[in-house]
Amino acid sequence: LTGWSQGDAMGRPLEEVFEIVNEYTGDPVENPVQKVINEGRTIGLANHTALISREGNRVSIADSAAPIRDVAGEMLGVILVFRDMTLERQKEEALRKSEERFRGIVESTDDWVWEVDIRGLFTYVSPQIKNMLGYSPEEVVGKTIFDLMSKEEADRVYSIFRSCANQLASFRSMELTIFHRDGRPVFLETNGAPFFTDGKYCGYSGIIRDITQRKLAEKKLSLAHRQ
Repeated sequence: LTGWSQGDAMGRPLEEVFEIVNEYTGDPVENPVQKVINEGRTIGLANHTALISREGNRVSIADSAAPIRDVAGEMLGVILVFRDMTLERQKEEALRKSEERFRGIVESTDDWVWEVDIRGLFTYVSPQIKNMLGYSPEEVVGKTIFDLMSKEEADRVYSIFRSCANQLASFRSMELTIFHRDGRPVFLETNGAPFFTDGKYCGYSGIIRDITQRKLAEKKLSLAHRQ
């Protein structure tokens, strides 16, 4: 990792062999060994630290440094351990880019994207809820969808959802009536499916679409037929 052989490194100052900088800014990072000597305790590197090798290559690392003491507790030196974190950094960057793409897709649709945990509590609500119901995502996260309904509607929808959840089954075109923040009813339709992490059931995710205009049109059409 350093580009230095054992023979070349022996007897040289640590800073010459172990040159570390911040991955993003390139600013030098405090020598962890000197920090251990000054403070007398084990030190871990801050995140996003890079080691610059003898050839000028930059490698993401994680490390720790700890004091070496004799039986009387006197410090004799410091042991430094570090490892290559390049693969982990690449995975983190790939995940970050994936999340950015997902967020861009979610926030560009007119539908409200949601996610609930195994208790039915919202863990994610996309910004579209503001247009649909007048609530910000922060006001809804931590609540259940049943908190936004009348008791009768909550009982009806809960019965359907519980039946699906008991079988870990998906559901489609489930119709809901939720009151807008200003008190008017909003007709919605939702699809959802269970999601898993490492094979463990973690909750449901899905989308909700505003079908108020469609329901009103159906009502008008039904009235016209009756007339």
